[in-house]
Amino acid sequence: MRLNCDDTAMATVEEVHQQALDVVAAIDGAASAKVPVERHLHVVMAMAALARCRSLLLGTVDLDRAGRSDIIGVTVRALLEVWYVGVITLLGTNDDLDLLEQDHRYWKNDLAKNFPGVLPEKGPTKKFSVYKRAQRVEELVTAIGQPSGVAIESYKMFYAAESLTHAHAGFESLKAYVAEEPDGTVGIVHEPEPDGTRYGRLRMAVVLTVLLAKWTWERAGLDSTVFDEIEGLEDSD
Repeated sequence: MRLNCDDTAMATVEEVHQQALDVVAAIDGAASAKVPVERHLHVVMAMAALARCRSLLLGTVDLDRAGRSDIIGVTVRALLEVWYVGVITLLGTNDDLDLLEQDHRYWKNDLAKNFPGVLPEKGPTKKFSVYKRAQRVEELVTAIGQPSGVAIESYKMFYAAESLTHAHAGFESLKAYVAEEPDGTVGIVHEPEPDGTRYGRLRMAVVLTVLLAKWTWERAGLDSTVFDEIEGLEDSD
């Protein structure tokens, strides 16, 4: 299965909504699995990441159906971050788990400096940036035969770009809420027109969730073909 978020790939946004619900149904239908002891923690963490991707996917669809395509870039950006963690924990080594733990400890201990109720943790600390995670995911997915460029391009399109367009306050993220009339009058818009790039964002949320689910199922000994059978995703093969 390959990444394809081309806006011309499918007919309607509603079909992508249905894909998302089909993906969630497939995830919810998982049977119990027997995982080798040495990979148990890796699969459990990947399953936890997938559970969060599931929630973010459902939230993205709900927002879009409610007419809030102006903010779905925020949830898709968050989903991509979780996807990186899920892929790294699933396909990576124990050293990768250590890096994620060290990064968590770094930020938690930094938070503890300003919030007395947060207790610092002992142990080594080291930053593991989102871009570094994207680079590591690139190595891991290429090693299992997936096309190169997926993780890095996803970072550029749905993480870095979303910082400007949706996630952070600034001219770009605010301009949809300002309208100028022909006479030069400037007004505020509370309900912007549907975002023209919403299809790509929705499609990305679905495909990333499917990829993590499929790879996790394969390594947990579950039947991963259920994700191949979801209608409309065959153009990602």
